[in-house]
Amino acid sequence: MRSNVCIFTLFFALSCSVSASSDLDKLAQPILDAVSSGTTDKIASLVFPVGSPSRSYISSADLNQLDSQFKASFDTVGKSYGYSLYHEANIPGVYAIRYYVFRFERQPVLLKFEFYKPNEKWVVHGFEIDDELDTYMENSAQYRIGNLGARDIRLKIEEINKGNQNDK
Repeated sequence: MRSNVCIFTLFFALSCSVSASSDLDKLAQPILDAVSSGTTDKIASLVFPVGSPSRSYISSADLNQLDSQFKASFDTVGKSYGYSLYHEANIPGVYAIRYYVFRFERQPVLLKFEFYKPNEKWVVHGFEIDDELDTYMENSAQYRIGNLGARDIRLKIEEINKGNQNDK
């Protein structure tokens, strides 16, 4: 009986996770498709559609300005050659962040989606274009190089200490 409860709990948790992922996919897909096809003149309007909770807090003028800013940003990077989901983090059932890497003619770009589930339904909570991928890669490389150096030094000290213990 106990194993049946564990199996049911595991199945329920997995099905909730799949459902959340599916819901997030449905919210992100129209925006991803628009960016992929180069139809970027109304991205903010897609991110915050009529009837969405966030839309009621954004004036029409601000939404038009956001649409213009997103279009200008996408126009500077050129044609899209595809995208992939790069990273996803979440607080299950409450909040999720997804980073998609887009390959554009001029340079790669990260699109960051924030999703929030205030009650029963997931909504897009935020959307951002990030063209600082090179900075992230550089910082990651420096961090890893620093860690390699520290590990190598630590191993050398341990080797010396072992040698000193054998001499006694």
